[in-house]
Amino acid sequence: MARVIVDTGPMFGGKSLKLIDHIMNAEFQELGVVALRPQTDRHPEPFIIARRVIKGVPQEAMKCPATIVTSQEQLRDILSNPHISLVGMDEGQFFPEWIVDEVSRALDIRRREDFVMAIAGLNLDYARRPFGPMPQLMALAEEVNVWPGVCMKCKGRYGKGFYTQRVRGGTNVVQPGDAGDYEVRCGACHYIFTE
Repeated sequence: MARVIVDTGPMFGGKSLKLIDHIMNAEFQELGVVALRPQTDRHPEPFIIARRVIKGVPQEAMKCPATIVTSQEQLRDILSNPHISLVGMDEGQFFPEWIVDEVSRALDIRRREDFVMAIAGLNLDYARRPFGPMPQLMALAEEVNVWPGVCMKCKGRYGKGFYTQRVRGGTNVVQPGDAGDYEVRCGACHYIFTE
């Protein structure tokens, strides 16, 4: 049966690491696998990159090759390919809204196949607002996992870090950045960044 798994949460919460784990497990099982990222993603290289922040410094934990999606038609062709059993998509919040239509279409046309679409992305932006198409993708999912991080301000004293805190830059929703620009924060330590 076709299904969607969404791994979500704040930056540095482990979403991409979980996605790479889905991909590696499917590859080990010798299934047809493809990894994808949106063209609008902040990293120019064709990889899904999982990072961890150690003492405020981002460290590359793991990466895997990925195809950059440049059009709706390209995604439709990939999702309808019967030789592919798992499609892993990173940075789901940066895909255009048409990703929802294509995922829904794939669920319908491949409903009787063993086919998984694993999607990782931020559920909320820096101001705690739903981010891009992620709410709709979560609604289509059979399984949604929210992966918190450790609050980088209180170190978890007030709770788990479910929010992405912007600490510098502008107020555009989409603003490339990494550690130094963003932190994981709990609800007690998070505030809405203003310039």
